[in-house]
Amino acid sequence: TGCWLFMGAHHPGATLPPIHYSSPKLRDNHKEGSDDLGNVFLKIATALHNSRRQEALHLSEALSDLEYQHTQVLFEKGWAEQLLAAY
Repeated sequence: TGCWLFMGAHHPGATLPPIHYSSPKLRDNHKEGSDDLGNVFLKIATALHNSRRQEALHLSEALSDLEYQHTQVLFEKGWAEQLLAAY
C-alpha cells in the first residue's frame, strides 16, 4: 500500500514473546524509528504480562490467608462447642 504501518500482537496467556511487523516503507524511511516501535511494544506487552502474574500472585496470597482464617474459625467453633457440651 506504500503506507507506514506498524502492527504488534501478544496474547495474555502466551509463553512466547510478542510479534510485530513494520512495513517496508516504514523500515526504509525511518530505520531507527521502526526498531524503537518494536522495543516499545515489547516493553508494554511485557509489563502487561507481568502485571497479570502479580495480580494472580496477590489473589493467591489473599485466598491462602482467607483459608487460614476459615480454619481458625472452624477450630474455635469446635472448641466452643466442646466447652458448651461439657457444661
